Amino acid sequence: MQVHAAVYPITLSKEFIITEAIIEGRSVIVILDSGAPGLVLNQKYYQGNQDSVVSCSGIYGDFECRSRLVKRWEWLGVANRNTSALVTDLSFLESSLNKEVHALIGLSVLHQFYVEIDYDQQVIRLEKDFEQYPPSFFNRFQYVNHLPVITCKVNGEKRI
Repeated sequence: MQVHAAVYPITLSKEFIITEAIIEGRSVIVILDSGAPGLVLNQKYYQGNQDSVVSCSGIYGDFECRSRLVKRWEWLGVANRNTSALVTDLSFLESSLNKEVHALIGLSVLHQFYVEIDYDQQVIRLEKDFEQYPPSFFNRFQYVNHLPVITCKVNGEKRI
């Protein structure tokens, strides 16, 4: 059996998972945000198209974003081309973490991988093929109010 996994370092800060990405040729700090819809750029560093207002909603309520076409970006070994991204104000994250935050990246970007986040070792592991386990061994997340959840039974009762 051959395992095809890659392991990447993460930093935990104030309950945020921080990693690095390359966006438009520049290495930058990003946050893994399970509820983010793909790639969300910080308007401090990236301009959105002026005629592309998008209504968005998040855990803090409704807000407006702009869209932008990102020609190339790479994160956790996954290269992406010609991706439509949202652009919005992420200054509250920079203030909270006291560092530049160029983007949020959602787990949906990694939909083709099995993802394991090891908080003790501070790494994220991506695996394409997981042949030693039956297909029913893993559950996909469902999103409820921007949060990934799984449904299971605990002591015979359905829990989320």
